[in-house]
Amino acid sequence: TEPVGSTSRVQVDVRVLAATNKDLLAEIRAGRFREDLYFRLNVLPIFVPPLRERAEDIPLLVEHFIADFALEYGRSAKTLTRGAMTRLQTYRWPGNVRELRNVIERVVIMAPGDEITERDLAFLAGDASADKAADDDSAASVPLYIARDQFEREYILRELAHQQGNISRTAEVLGVERSNLYRKMRAFGIVPRRMEAAEDSEEEAV
Repeated sequence: TEPVGSTSRVQVDVRVLAATNKDLLAEIRAGRFREDLYFRLNVLPIFVPPLRERAEDIPLLVEHFIADFALEYGRSAKTLTRGAMTRLQTYRWPGNVRELRNVIERVVIMAPGDEITERDLAFLAGDASADKAADDDSAASVPLYIARDQFEREYILRELAHQQGNISRTAEVLGVERSNLYRKMRAFGIVPRRMEAAEDSEEEAV
């Protein structure tokens, strides 16, 4: 290829992958996309339907995301009830796979226990009152000290997620000493990957 403004050719070996959610032929007709660029790129077109048209792919994607986030946040891999999976497979997914990934990250962090139920996905319906009712029912079904511990555990997990597992930054945001945060995390069984790596390094140093 010959770089713009150069008189000499440069040998390159590259593959170009381009993606769009637009109808490029319609964009060309409307004058919003260059026809010559389209023909340069359009060598091997692959059409990927939106996630709402690939409901059969959702169980495999969910399994993959759950395994990833369980490892990232140091939690056991959760399973889904049949109702929860049905909710995921019938949702419209305007944000496609990225939205599904975000939803799974949320429920891996927030859902109590080892099973994700339809109640844990109530927010997908866009019904704030249903979501609040589900939370109220869940909170009312356990003693106060358990509800308090559950809240504190999920609060720490949310902040760890925001800080990408960094213990020092999380402790600073929560307004506690790092040693105190470590004790809380151990008590709640929270072992993010960064914490594991740090502890392994300390053991090796000793």
